[in-house]
Amino acid sequence: MLVDLDKQSDNASVRYQWSNRETYLADLWLTNDIAFYNYLVHLMKEPGSVSKKATELEGMMRELLLDELASDVSLQTDLMNASMERIKWVEIINNNR
Repeated sequence: MLVDLDKQSDNASVRYQWSNRETYLADLWLTNDIAFYNYLVHLMKEPGSVSKKATELEGMMRELLLDELASDVSLQTDLMNASMERIKWVEIINNNR
């Protein structure tokens, strides 16, 4: 089910429809940061299913963002893990085809 983030956020400029805010924010960073964008473009050119690409994208982002937190037991680690679990990686791949 898609949620209108404009109705659920303090940010009135968010008018796109995404499954959740975490997915929207992940896509926003992936498409607005040159290094992330280049990776995403490269990934989209690779052969493979949407599911395979989504799994690869999630793995790369987890490695990049969570590796240094892996041994840290903290509120920050728990919140980052919870947010990462909510991201719909297939939705991001489908949005950038």
